[in-house]
Amino acid sequence: MKRILITAITCIIAMSNAYADNTGENRFIWNEANSLMSNARNKDDFLRAANAYNKLLKRDVRNAPLLYNMGTALMMADQHEHAATFLKRAERYSGTTWEIKRNLQLAQAKGDNSKLLPLSWHRHPMFWHYLVPLSTRMNIAVYSFAIFWLTIILSKAGCKKSLRAITVLALAALILFGSSATTSIHQESVAPILKTEQLAINVSLESP
Repeated sequence: MKRILITAITCIIAMSNAYADNTGENRFIWNEANSLMSNARNKDDFLRAANAYNKLLKRDVRNAPLLYNMGTALMMADQHEHAATFLKRAERYSGTTWEIKRNLQLAQAKGDNSKLLPLSWHRHPMFWHYLVPLSTRMNIAVYSFAIFWLTIILSKAGCKKSLRAITVLALAALILFGSSATTSIHQESVAPILKTEQLAINVSLESP
């Protein structure tokens, strides 16, 4: 039942804009991966789906639905550590969602529903980093930068008192969202490439 529910959620999310590069070949790979995911019934099947999604990652496609599906496929294949990594990457692009949070908890509990634990405590004081999508954090940082310098320029013209609060708020937003976006961009730039083909071989050898 758990497998059916998670697979159904994955396919619903997949119906949205699931790829950054909408070329014909990428669309074909995406549809093929979704088909493998929908029909998966065992660990080998889910690893085949993960391998298909990984083809898009190798083509430099990066977005939340792709990374979410990749993480979910790996979780269903009992590759929990790798699954958690990709689910966290999906979260960077989309912000925290119920689906990502639930699957991340399952991955960290090694797929055992009875051992689900709350996610790290630092998510609460740094809520903007986890709740807000990367693209939104980048836009807020850019607008804050522009507003900050605009208020500095206007203050030179004699409007210091009325603009002081706006300047402080813009600077605070720039620091918070700018550092958050920069961190996420760096984490994505150094994210390792997963060799799903090797994982599939290992799982096949472990199978009875």
